[in-house]
Amino acid sequence: MPAHMPAHMPAHMPAHMPAHMPAHMPTETRGSTHDRVGSLNVASPQMIALGRRLIANSIAGVTDLGEGTYIGDGSMFTDPARLEVEREILFRQTPQVIAWAGDLADPGDVVARDVAGVPVVVTRDEDGELHAFLNACTHRGMTLCDGVDTMRRLTCPYHGWSFGLDGALRGVPQRDRFPGFDLASAGLQPLPVSEQCGLIVVGLRPEVEVDGFLDPLGEEYSWLGYERYRSGSERTFHNATNWKLTVDLNVEAYHVPSLHRDSLLPFLADHCAVDTFGPHCRMAVPFKGIERMADVAEEEWPDRLDTIMVTCIFPATVMVDHVGGGGSLHRISPGRRPGESTVHLIEGSPGIRDADHLSSCEAVMEVNVDILSGEDYPATEACQRGYEGGSRPVVGGAGEPLIGHLHTTWDAAIADAL
Repeated sequence: MPAHMPAHMPAHMPAHMPAHMPAHMPTETRGSTHDRVGSLNVASPQMIALGRRLIANSIAGVTDLGEGTYIGDGSMFTDPARLEVEREILFRQTPQVIAWAGDLADPGDVVARDVAGVPVVVTRDEDGELHAFLNACTHRGMTLCDGVDTMRRLTCPYHGWSFGLDGALRGVPQRDRFPGFDLASAGLQPLPVSEQCGLIVVGLRPEVEVDGFLDPLGEEYSWLGYERYRSGSERTFHNATNWKLTVDLNVEAYHVPSLHRDSLLPFLADHCAVDTFGPHCRMAVPFKGIERMADVAEEEWPDRLDTIMVTCIFPATVMVDHVGGGGSLHRISPGRRPGESTVHLIEGSPGIRDADHLSSCEAVMEVNVDILSGEDYPATEACQRGYEGGSRPVVGGAGEPLIGHLHTTWDAAIADAL
């Protein structure tokens, strides 16, 4: 049995598990939530409120429903003109989540990532101040660094120009060879940045207002402790599908009985609790058997019940929180044409970024890649081929209400530009 698989899973459970799974399980044998009462910290008020809803839905055999059926037009996945508007308004003019705050907890921490085609670097300088910049040397535009690291300066690998973590130009080889150029003004181009709900939010344009972007999530997410999360493994997928189809697959469990019949259906129940927070949204999916917690006093509940919590931060960042205190960050962005998209998948967990942490996250990543590449992404690519072939209906039923929420929110944001 893989280390991240709960011990109460069916005996025929395959070894591969999906990104929606509680992957950060301890290596010791693990029982159900009921078996683990008292073994973890007590549940927060937010977990208790969510747990009550999931237990009630499971006992009644129902799921949260929307007000009706969403019906859209498939051209939204194939129209090049729409894609350019989405890229500008939904990505370059809308704040974007780039990392967990734990990745930038200490002076010298640096996170550099591509964000919807824009190279961005975020730093914590020696005074503890957070900064974000275009990740481009002001000499010739070269990318300065990549990934998560700790450093004192950002040094260009092309010609050796170096910048402080505050963005100021600090070093220029053979400085006397630049007559007439004001080197003092050649610091990195700053970008807006903010830490909210334990997440790092950046703007891809200087005028983007990032403060308050995650206010709708507020106290509902404070208990999760994202400020302690650190990235441990990262992969990038380039898929032949529109970015919206990739987001869609994460916010409904209606597809589980068909697409994930062998991998997810044996232990996940379609008795979801669904919420919206302004433009953002959340779907919590319980494990089968969660209704047994109705017989346990709430003050004895563990800090996380056996649920998978999927949050979509507008427009296209998907967070998946696992039972054992870790999670996945899916940063989804459009490609160069409507039928292309990129997923930057990050696995992380609370704690110190050491060899054990990196090894654990990498093991989880391998498991997640198996299900994403084997089931989820092939399905979205098949949908894309259908829409490119002329299929027109886009339907989100009352049992998958976040499809309608996201599409209507996306549409409203770009309506004036179409």
